[in-house]
Amino acid sequence: MLLSVAIVLLVIAGISAVFARIAYRQIADAEVWPTTQGRITHSEIARENRHAAVSTRARTVWALHVEYQYAVDTHVYTGRRISSMADERNAGPADKGPPVDLVVVRNRYSEGAEVQVRYDPKQPDSAYLEIAHAPMRVACLIAAAAAILGLASLVFALKH
Repeated sequence: MLLSVAIVLLVIAGISAVFARIAYRQIADAEVWPTTQGRITHSEIARENRHAAVSTRARTVWALHVEYQYAVDTHVYTGRRISSMADERNAGPADKGPPVDLVVVRNRYSEGAEVQVRYDPKQPDSAYLEIAHAPMRVACLIAAAAAILGLASLVFALKH
């Protein structure tokens, strides 16, 4: 039984390590993307209904919608992504009003504000204002915890 637990934990560690590697690669790529000046053209916090992937029931959340314009060579682009994690970070219960952290982000990206835009040189219409490190950190923590518990369980199972 303990050997089965060890194997499951080691599999979880391996899967988490793969996700951490993918997130690391995306972050490493985005960190070397060129930057250009941009300007926030729209910024609002709005209530909206969202459906969870595993549920048909909608929930009302607060969401931050930001638009910015930036130029690469002679072409002007419109971006809408703060980071790859913007939606997950910005959702909150609607009955309590907008979360404080969402208001702080909205104030940082208020209409008319000048911003640094990081864009993909291969696809200049793909851009971020921030690089999200959270997915890599979470995957690394899960991988490390599962690996430690899995190896400890394996050693214990093999000794007994």
